Amino acid sequence: ALMPLVNVRGRRLFERGDFCRRGNARNVDLNRNWPTPDWGGREAEHAITDCEPGPAPLSEPETRSIAAWASRWRPDLFLCVHSGQRKLLTPLAHSFTPPRHHAAHQRVIGALNRRLRAPLPSSSIGQASTSVGYVSRGTSLDWFYLQLNVSAAFAFEIGQWSSAGAPGVSAAGERAPPATRARRVSTRVLAAGERSEAAGAATPLRASGEH
Repeated sequence: ALMPLVNVRGRRLFERGDFCRRGNARNVDLNRNWPTPDWGGREAEHAITDCEPGPAPLSEPETRSIAAWASRWRPDLFLCVHSGQRKLLTPLAHSFTPPRHHAAHQRVIGALNRRLRAPLPSSSIGQASTSVGYVSRGTSLDWFYLQLNVSAAFAFEIGQWSSAGAPGVSAAGERAPPATRARRVSTRVLAAGERSEAAGAATPLRASGEH
């Protein structure tokens, strides 16, 4: 299943020039609105209104609809695609403690990184909290991993902003490397782009291997 864009109203505001917008029409960051441990804590690295988690977990219709559908469908692999940076991330985002599947996660993203036309530096791949340098509470990555027990959960950041605000271009004017082509497999896939600047997807697959 592919959900190319979840934050439809936020995307419309983005297309009208609000390039740094993360929130939906109510200015709630959908990737902070999922019920994960320590939900609602402020992130010192962002402006107070930049990562507004909402009045309660799953308070937003976008996150509620995905959570309800995913809970029925029970995906085996989840991939959330965002723009804004270039990173290949794994659980956990809300804690610096490595999860049970940490070693398997690192093997997967390490192999993927080697297949990229321009592999990312080691500092740009790994556990989400460690790679970005701070904890993020309420992410879909951690909700799918912890609540739905989707051990194969990943978040990919595939674009980088320039100082001029152009998506997909680095400050040096270099375009982000294209995503690798996905192999056709027999699988169950869910996809959702939560942030307004992300035209990406969250993807659960029925995958073989360690779960």
